[in-house]
Amino acid sequence: MSAQKPTMPEVLTRALASLKVGIRTVVPANVVTYDPVTQSAAVQPAPRVRNGAGELVLLPQVANAPVWYPQGGGWSMTWPLLPGDPVLLLVADRHLDRFRITGTAYDPDAIRLHDLTDAVVLPGAGPAPDPATGISAVDLTISGPGGIAMRVSPAGVVSLGGTEVATQPLAIAELLHSYLTAMIASGLPVANDGGAALQTAWSTYLASNPPDAFAATRVQGI
Repeated sequence: MSAQKPTMPEVLTRALASLKVGIRTVVPANVVTYDPVTQSAAVQPAPRVRNGAGELVLLPQVANAPVWYPQGGGWSMTWPLLPGDPVLLLVADRHLDRFRITGTAYDPDAIRLHDLTDAVVLPGAGPAPDPATGISAVDLTISGPGGIAMRVSPAGVVSLGGTEVATQPLAIAELLHSYLTAMIASGLPVANDGGAALQTAWSTYLASNPPDAFAATRVQGI
């Protein structure tokens, strides 16, 4: 008895399922190498796929994929990527060759659709058991391997490495006023010495109280 032939709906369903398997949209991956000069990376897609023999294998590495960093209006923010760092591959629906050169509207002259070679690397997307630490519910934070590197509060107060930095003109003026007042008070004029005593006293004060050390005694850490 011959096998029953699939119906047309079954054929279409299988064809669509096979087609969808080959469509790439967003793919988790890991950094293999990173070039800070070109801001591009070679990455290894993480999901395994079945080959023609039914074996689970890794997809080929994606080479020279541009890394997406926040930028615009002449501003940018970048950081290094290390081998093994988790990332997301954002796969364009059309090829990116011309867009990577011009950054403007273009006529796609290649037939590639949803191809991994047209992926952009989005840093982050780390595993849930290893989330970023030091995250604030209200502040903008930038963290590095050593912990919090910068924090900005909604009021505009900036803290670097755990030390609050004066950013408003009035706060800076007050800090400078205190510094100069303390310096002036450190010396007393001596008659007929041509200001030598004041120069010596102020030079000693400046050497003993560099601006960064002075400011550190008048700001509050994170």
